[in-house]
Amino acid sequence: MLAGFLESLHVTPPSLAPRNPYRGVPLAQRSPTFARCVRALTQRGRSLDARLLRLWDAAIESAIDTAPTWIHGDLHARNVLAANGRISGVIDWGDMAAGDRATDLAATWMLFSQPDGREQVLQSCKSVSALTWRRARGWALLLAVVILESADPLHVTMAELTMQRLLDGP
Repeated sequence: MLAGFLESLHVTPPSLAPRNPYRGVPLAQRSPTFARCVRALTQRGRSLDARLLRLWDAAIESAIDTAPTWIHGDLHARNVLAANGRISGVIDWGDMAAGDRATDLAATWMLFSQPDGREQVLQSCKSVSALTWRRARGWALLLAVVILESADPLHVTMAELTMQRLLDGP
């Protein structure tokens, strides 16, 4: 299960653990990228739902309330292997670093199509605060708009589904 994997991964890293300048950072640092992507999408006739913009505002206002942990940094559907509906592996560890675990928790909206699956992850990650989940939603939205703005056809559907799942909840 995703929650067990993340609980095992999100432990305190050594003091000299690498940092990633794009992943695991305070989400507000990514605001210029978010704004650029939203502008580009709007120019192409694809405006974001106002509820998503409010979600973003809430996410960037949510303080990081935990110490840095190890993070995968690029946890999404194309980097998670599954067999028989269960996670069997995680690949592409090139962005692994110390940082805000909300970055990885964003995968909840990228991997689970049904609200009850997402709710199960939220309930299973008992050590994750409401502020961290709010930032995780922001990370999911950021990754979705970056993907949409780039128009990478392999990822566009994943980005669209992620945004819809954020709207559908939890």
